[in-house]
Amino acid sequence: MTDQSFKGSIDVVLISTLRPDLLNLTLASFQKHFLDQFTDIRIIINIDPVGESSSSQEELLKLVSTYSIDIIHRTPSKGNFSQAVRWAWSQVESPFFLHLEDDWFLKKKVLKGAILEQFGMDEKLAGIRLNLSRNPKKQPLYSDGISLNPSVFKTSIIKSLLGDFDIDKDPEKQFRNHRLLNDYNFLYYGKKNEGSFVIDTGKKWRKANSFSKWGADEKTITWNRKTKCSSFGILLYNLKYRFFISLWKIMLNFSS
Repeated sequence: MTDQSFKGSIDVVLISTLRPDLLNLTLASFQKHFLDQFTDIRIIINIDPVGESSSSQEELLKLVSTYSIDIIHRTPSKGNFSQAVRWAWSQVESPFFLHLEDDWFLKKKVLKGAILEQFGMDEKLAGIRLNLSRNPKKQPLYSDGISLNPSVFKTSIIKSLLGDFDIDKDPEKQFRNHRLLNDYNFLYYGKKNEGSFVIDTGKKWRKANSFSKWGADEKTITWNRKTKCSSFGILLYNLKYRFFISLWKIMLNFSS
């Protein structure tokens, strides 16, 4: 049975850096297409001090407060993606929660009732993921294990991972084939062969700002500014980024 309290309230885990335009698009698109179906939204946000020098953790907290009056926040002095995820997951109280990062755009409606139905039918269902690409052509729409793409997770299962959580490793990689998740299922939301639900907005931001999310060993997540990038390349990526920011705003205004 699905906990009925999920019908009215939900915790939203939000892992953020100093990218106010992207964060606002993320919150606005998810509010319009999913979170508007809940009466109470509690945002659990970690804001790492990495990103745009013109922004601040305080500025982003003020932005988030326009979407919810119930906020739990962490503003560390040093960025650590995995530590941010572990802290945020440990704060969740609702039976199911939405995991988000600040660089996703939700293109179309996600129905709360459909998600409730899926969790109600499968006690072994740990998470429902919003696909970045087209859904599989066959049902059931199994995904390849846990993903930190936008997903609704069953809190009790995610919290069972916290004791084994290594903050020096990428959360997805360390839990993708973890023994604690061997008996659980992960699904894509939507219909078979349905087109993508979300857009990854962060890639264009990283190019425009010369940032890399991965460490030199390609195994640890750490934010580093690239040094080998021409001024012309940075300018070009910035123009592209600004174009897409405008495009995503138009998409949000005209989507139903």
